[in-house]
Amino acid sequence: MRLTPKTWVLAGVAAFFLLLNVLDGGSGARLAATLPVLEAVDRTTVTRIELGTAIGKVVLTRAKPPNPEAGDATVRDIGRWKMTAPMEGPADQVQVRSLLNAFRKAVPMDVQVDSAELKTYGLEPGKGLVAELWTDEGVTPALSIILGKDGPGGTTFLRLPGSDAIYRARLGGRHRYDRTPTGWQDKVMLGFTKKQAASIRIDPPNRMAFELSRGASPTKGEPGPWRVVPDPGWAVDQLRADALAHDLGRLRASALLGGDFDGGFEPPLASARIVLASGKAKEILVGTRTLDGAAVVKVGNRVGKVARSAAANLLLSIEDLQDKTLFNFVREEVDTLLLTDAMGSVLLQQDLSTHMWRVLQPRGVDIDVKHIFYAVNTLASLRTSEMIPGSSAEHGLDRPFTRITATLLDGSSHTLLLGQELDDSKGRASWTAQREGDSRVGTLTEAVVARLRQGFGRN
Repeated sequence: MRLTPKTWVLAGVAAFFLLLNVLDGGSGARLAATLPVLEAVDRTTVTRIELGTAIGKVVLTRAKPPNPEAGDATVRDIGRWKMTAPMEGPADQVQVRSLLNAFRKAVPMDVQVDSAELKTYGLEPGKGLVAELWTDEGVTPALSIILGKDGPGGTTFLRLPGSDAIYRARLGGRHRYDRTPTGWQDKVMLGFTKKQAASIRIDPPNRMAFELSRGASPTKGEPGPWRVVPDPGWAVDQLRADALAHDLGRLRASALLGGDFDGGFEPPLASARIVLASGKAKEILVGTRTLDGAAVVKVGNRVGKVARSAAANLLLSIEDLQDKTLFNFVREEVDTLLLTDAMGSVLLQQDLSTHMWRVLQPRGVDIDVKHIFYAVNTLASLRTSEMIPGSSAEHGLDRPFTRITATLLDGSSHTLLLGQELDDSKGRASWTAQREGDSRVGTLTEAVVARLRQGFGRN
């Protein structure tokens, strides 16, 4: 094929640009290499953080060194911090950790954007924010930068002390550093770990007050199981009780309000009193008022705004702590699963070498293995949505519409019975459910039942 003159011209242009690319190869990398890099700062070595603007300076100081054995992750990583200027008090550990995390690795400058137009980037005198990290080593900060306006994609414009060059770097936005003194105050309202809690008394609205307390410890150094006082006659949901202690200990306000803020605490909507293993007691009140759709709580002379979902733990009834577990076994220890309903039976078996599943009965049926795994995992730790009064016969469990039996490698078997369709107390479409041999009757949502049946190819 003969090439036309036009084709020769285009080929020449392409060759020209290819030559330029070869000759200029690496220039971008060389340019990037000339830009400054903020060296990484080990967050465990930082002892002081100074954040200064034209309005004033916030000084955060490490109050306690890092403790690898501490139960609180915020303490384990960076130690405990306090604010020493312009006011004194505990600092917001989460926000301090977020700030220090930005410098765990070296931060290269994306680009130098300018060298003189400070006002354009919010870096003129009186507008920039000076951020400095200090360690015990030397009399100069380990890191010092001046932050301006935010750029695109989580970048921030900045300059280095003694230079008018303006750079852009990924530091998470100026809001991470630019907070009012009250914005740096600790917003954790109670501040304890679930292992530290010895008892929790909750006085919910319009219901009987109740108390959770720890029983004798079965293992030295470990807290004992939870029990309800007085004994309600049923087992306590240990996972739910642990979650309650965990969530109360870490309850965090989105904003702190003035100590004299009228949140409706006389009398409160609900309250809780937590006694720690050390003997120290903490009390929290939930106000009758709401603020912007959030709940208002009070601990001592501190008033905070918290999400209503976070305050829900203080509105629990004693029934919410009843153990709702139907099954609790290890998925890898299941040998076979059998479903029986009006359509017949489906039998599945686990290959112990690969932990994959196959259909033994009926032959020639193919089931999506993803659905089988969903079903098995759900069944292995199955919990009812709620326990309901009434006998098995009243709820159609004497003649269940579905039976699911898990047979384990040790020969034991666990059978789930599904009975009548109904709406639960929250208005959700549900089915009555029971573990065979257990007199308790509970409910499972339609979505959970569908997931279980889908694992056997039932839609």
